[in-house]
Amino acid sequence: MVVKVENSPDLSKVDRLEDLASPLIKEEGSHEKKLIEFPLEVFPEKVQKILMEVHETLGYEKGYMAMGVLCCASVFVGNSRHMKVKNGWVVPPNLYGVIVGNSSKKKSPALKFALQPLLRKQEVLFEKHKEDVEHWKAEKSTLEKVELDAFLEMYPEPKPQRLKVNDVTKEALCRILSENPHGLLMYRDEILAWVNSLNQYRPGSDGQFYLSVFDGSSEVSDRVEKSVFVENPFLSVVGGIQPSVLPKLAAGSRGEDGFLFRLLFVFPETESPVYLSEKETATRVFEEYDAIMSKLFEDSQKIPEQEVITFSVRAQQYFLSVANENTYKGSEYGDESVISIYEKLNGYIPRLALLFQILEDTLEGKRTFQVHLGALESAVKLMEYFKKTAHMVLDTLSSNTGLSGSHLEYYSALPKEFSTSQAIEIGKELQYSPSNIKQRLLKKFVKMGLLDNSTHGRYRKLKV
Repeated sequence: MVVKVENSPDLSKVDRLEDLASPLIKEEGSHEKKLIEFPLEVFPEKVQKILMEVHETLGYEKGYMAMGVLCCASVFVGNSRHMKVKNGWVVPPNLYGVIVGNSSKKKSPALKFALQPLLRKQEVLFEKHKEDVEHWKAEKSTLEKVELDAFLEMYPEPKPQRLKVNDVTKEALCRILSENPHGLLMYRDEILAWVNSLNQYRPGSDGQFYLSVFDGSSEVSDRVEKSVFVENPFLSVVGGIQPSVLPKLAAGSRGEDGFLFRLLFVFPETESPVYLSEKETATRVFEEYDAIMSKLFEDSQKIPEQEVITFSVRAQQYFLSVANENTYKGSEYGDESVISIYEKLNGYIPRLALLFQILEDTLEGKRTFQVHLGALESAVKLMEYFKKTAHMVLDTLSSNTGLSGSHLEYYSALPKEFSTSQAIEIGKELQYSPSNIKQRLLKKFVKMGLLDNSTHGRYRKLKV
């Protein structure tokens, strides 16, 4: 039996695979709701081109990849270089990053691409460790008992160099940090699992531990069998979260002790679906990216003692001006949460500026001695982006709906009771297409328990 499909496309006239979805793309695209665009121009041009090509071929969010690049770079630089802002104010270039988006937004693949140089380097280091242990065992086996004790005291069993951890207790993390002074990345596919594990056994202790580690403050982990001292710990953290569970990040005291405001948030640039492209990512793109990040790591490993980098004179003046203006703008809100966010972002500017300067110098084959105005301007531009996403998070926390961004804006605009046609008219003002309203948003709100739809074509808000 032959089944005729109405309005099926004539494949002989299709130039691109994307054209097969063209009716849907045109309808959604003409009403596309743009969110906050990630400022990709903060990166050196070569890195920009790599991220743009991957975005265009694989559809990964630019901001998601960018956060991964920053965290990868931060761990590769690690404790080799710190940033001196003023006398008594020296910071490591570590970051705590969160990418926000539903499961359809390809959060994990985007992060995996950006972190691939680090993941690959970790595999190499583990293989090297196996060889070192085999060599150590072979040498140990040749010794007499009289010589063995002295050998073990002088040459204990080799420890693997770690760059990454996943699910780990505070005590285990202290031990791994003490064995890896260069620095670590905690990579959690779902960041909420990490946050929920804090204070699981002793309320308040783990959260304060991560606040101290963020600042590079020395830590002591006291255990029954042994105490572990960690001098200048370096830890970056990155992972994803779905918008509907964002409020859980502020549960307990996390919204009050400053922990939440240490997190940098990246949101998707658009709510429209991402369609597959027929273009392939050129092999050279992966190779170029890996080469850049590998050189960053190798250069950092060659630095025997920690170097303290300072601002140039012009950059120092500009930073003070920006930081003071940021403090003033935060105080104008009269909201302690906003004031805290703006102050924490002031502290992130030097960290980001140092990473941008080192990235630029690595590409040019130069040694970093100072952070110049260009790198600082990039950091300030990125800080403005993170300021906007922080406000999006605050809006979500202040709402009891679990929505964020334009979805929260749209839900808030709906009256207490309304019809489908009214919902469509309100959506037009926010640049949503009728099909997007009927097929996606209203159904989503009903499923989340935000709307009652017991009467066909009529809706009633359940949360205000």
